[in-house]
Amino acid sequence: MHLLQRFRAKTFRGAIIGIIGLGMVMPTFVFADGSVNANPDELITLAVLDFKNTTGRFHLDRLEKTLPEMLKTELSQTDKIIVVERQRLEAIMNEQALVLSGVIDEQAALKVGQFLGAQYIITGEITYSGRKLRIDSHIQKTETGQVIGEKVIGSDTEVLDKMIQVLATNIIYNLTGTGEKVTKVTFGKLPTNWFLGATAVSALGLGLTHSTYKKYYDDYKAANRLDDIDSNYSNANRYRKSRDLLIGATTALGITTFVLWLVSTSNRNEILAMGEDADYLKDRQKLLVDVQVNPCMVSFNLCYQF
Repeated sequence: MHLLQRFRAKTFRGAIIGIIGLGMVMPTFVFADGSVNANPDELITLAVLDFKNTTGRFHLDRLEKTLPEMLKTELSQTDKIIVVERQRLEAIMNEQALVLSGVIDEQAALKVGQFLGAQYIITGEITYSGRKLRIDSHIQKTETGQVIGEKVIGSDTEVLDKMIQVLATNIIYNLTGTGEKVTKVTFGKLPTNWFLGATAVSALGLGLTHSTYKKYYDDYKAANRLDDIDSNYSNANRYRKSRDLLIGATTALGITTFVLWLVSTSNRNEILAMGEDADYLKDRQKLLVDVQVNPCMVSFNLCYQF
């Protein structure tokens, strides 16, 4: 009897431990290289090095420093990323005898990131794709050297602010998974359709006015009485002036519509963004479930590949 009571007590304690183990869910984010981030809410520290102007256009040299500063400002908008200050970055670069605005190799970038305690280093180039300005960024993980790329293409430096916003949005998405991936942005939509409609209305009015003018003019030519001649002449003259004004307005509206159409078809008000292809991103962001069982505990590991 005593032995039976002891057996029941042990069985009860084992059941309690098993129930507690079943209730434990331990989410773990696992990068593709095997490193583990046990806390998905952990802040990400990154450093942005100066970009390299490879366009051969000297007036764009200023972007080598201003562009990274603009990018850091946008990246700092999220509370999930800490951006290393430029003063600290320059101190490390000087200490390592590296030029901040020069081209440094992968190993040097990794070394700088490790000295800064940054998990990621962002480098990049400024170039032209055809006649359009292109900004390439390379997001390098300092622990493993893994690199992913993001680029944006815009018409020229006049849309640089919007290009940086799109680039930062996609970098934040890649690093934190927040927000949405942006592939195309259209801004400043031109009122081409409005002017096209106004041109059509003006042309219709022009046709009606000319028809009325022609009627009064023909009546004027056919009139025999003095009163009819004066009346038809006055009306024909009034509609002729209105017709001439509508000719000018319709011509101006037509030219404006054509110019707006040319501008809208030139894609000058579009920004394109590209990174890894969709299949790569899909493979890179798999949610895996790892179930581990031991005699007293069942645990579930949620593994998020990066």
